[in-house]
Amino acid sequence: AALVVDGGGYGNITYAQKGIIIMKLKATGVGGHASVPWRLDNPIDKLVDGYIRFRNAWTNPTAENTWVDSMTPCILTAGEAGNAIPDTAEMIINIRYTTDEAYERIVNMAKELTGVEVQILETCQPVFVDQDDPMIRLLGKAFETVDPAHPVMFTRMMGATDARHLKPLGVPIGIIGAIGDGVHGKNEYQDLPSIDLWGEIMLEYARLLS
Repeated sequence: AALVVDGGGYGNITYAQKGIIIMKLKATGVGGHASVPWRLDNPIDKLVDGYIRFRNAWTNPTAENTWVDSMTPCILTAGEAGNAIPDTAEMIINIRYTTDEAYERIVNMAKELTGVEVQILETCQPVFVDQDDPMIRLLGKAFETVDPAHPVMFTRMMGATDARHLKPLGVPIGIIGAIGDGVHGKNEYQDLPSIDLWGEIMLEYARLLS
């Protein structure tokens, strides 16, 4: 088995995480002075219209722990002056997907519906392990042995961790974390005593494996 110490919260053993597609939509047109839009081909219109078609065909999760694919725009770039139509317009979209099979479907969907250039800037595969895998359940037993007052939860993660780099090993992967909050924010924190507890839990896990 492989263990990734990252997130998910103390007492949670994460057995699945979503994959990532960072996608750029790029529209091109003919720019010029904003006073004569009928003479030009505005790429912002193309980009916005294409994105709306893509978004309308998508059903985003509306609550925490809803295990479906998600999509959200993160960066929008177009133009440099308030009186000029640009030649290009770009949007960066962040997609989180749940299965390997979804990747091709999502990329094809973007190409067909947006009608603009689609570039894949970054991607990583989702990770999924059967939560009833003996190695994962044994990790839960180790946790309960060290901290019996705290119930173990088997969860799925909306984000991604370094577990994706271990997927090619073909072994069960468990993602564990300490007490903390505010990930990637200015108020991010980690509770040090809970990190020490995970050290004890890993030692117990090794003992059970032996």
